Amino acid sequence: MRQFLWFRSALLALGCLTSLGSLAAQAEVKFEVVTPGVLEVVSGQGNVLRTAIPATLKIHTDTPLRLRLEPPSLVSGASPEAADTRKRATVKFNERLVASDDPDPQLRLPQGTSELVVEMAIERPSLFHAGSYLYQINLFTIP
Repeated sequence: MRQFLWFRSALLALGCLTSLGSLAAQAEVKFEVVTPGVLEVVSGQGNVLRTAIPATLKIHTDTPLRLRLEPPSLVSGASPEAADTRKRATVKFNERLVASDDPDPQLRLPQGTSELVVEMAIERPSLFHAGSYLYQINLFTIP
């Protein structure tokens, strides 16, 4: 049985503080999900979901920006996650690939509009129950 699972990529624009003498300015960050991602059960491995269609994001910032990538999190699903579920997200920008399990999962974006490609993999110790699952990733701005 082939299951398609949609994941959304969310950007929490918490603000990027830039020091201007004794004043602080907050960067304006806008994002758009160009292509939502799709996760699919890996053939022969009912406990693993992997990206079948990557998500594509466009991020516009009025100042250079650093982002921190967090691991995927389950938003909803047909079965709960076990504590030892392994989750990994990757973001590709230009030729750079950053993974959520890297020691320092940060990405620097220049001023202007950038396109990011997001993929993920979820591995549970037991099988996924049949049904729909929604995972998201969070990208945080770093001052």
